[in-house]
Amino acid sequence: MYRDNNAMLANIKKETESGDDSINAFKSLYVIQSIHSEIIPASQVEKELQLLMSTIAPMSVSEDPAA
Repeated sequence: MYRDNNAMLANIKKETESGDDSINAFKSLYVIQSIHSEIIPASQVEKELQLLMSTIAPMSVSEDPAA
């Protein structure tokens, strides 16, 4: 996957978002691959990782800094 082929990226993203819960893992893999391929800008990586962690393991992401 590379960022120069916008049509392919749009199709992949559409397929991962339109699927049922059984392919929820593909959504996570899409985000990880997008970060790796630098499709997601560096300034947005931390936000995407926090969203990913809250999806995978909600208890691992806490708003309380003392936790």
